[in-house]
Amino acid sequence: AFIEPTGIAVNPARETGITPADRVAVMGPGPIGLFAVQVAKADGARQVILVGGREERLQAGLDLGADMAVDYRKGDIKEQVAEATDGEMVDVVIEAVGRKAVWPMIASIVAPGARVAMTGLFAGATCDVDFDPLVVGEVAIFGCLGAPGMWPECIALHQKGAVRAERVITHRMPLSE
Repeated sequence: AFIEPTGIAVNPARETGITPADRVAVMGPGPIGLFAVQVAKADGARQVILVGGREERLQAGLDLGADMAVDYRKGDIKEQVAEATDGEMVDVVIEAVGRKAVWPMIASIVAPGARVAMTGLFAGATCDVDFDPLVVGEVAIFGCLGAPGMWPECIALHQKGAVRAERVITHRMPLSE
């Protein structure tokens, strides 16, 4: 059951080419975001910052390897990320939210030359974003849909324990329910 959502987290990691030199921000502490944190760590990212607004999910991200959790409701996200990265900001953003409010946040935390992977579906929502900083900073934006051909890699990540599903599970019910 967790191979497919793991693939949705692997796809943006592969598209952006996460390396050990990268600082990565994962936007959204839902299942995809929690798997993205683990995939970024498995790829050797030097720092992974999870951004969200649900305290229990941010804690789950920390439990799964995020170096820092940023609650956007508790202060300016740009200031928090700047402090965490010594002003260097992030090299990679994995968006796993699908809400238009995420775009201004992303634009405010990317370093020059950053790579942004969009996995969330926005249901046709539009937003006002000043794209000039993204153009001037030569930020690359990737659309990442699904997990094309990635299931064997996802299975291997789970088998070797680099990705764990336990903290992503929120409820257990019998099949009858």
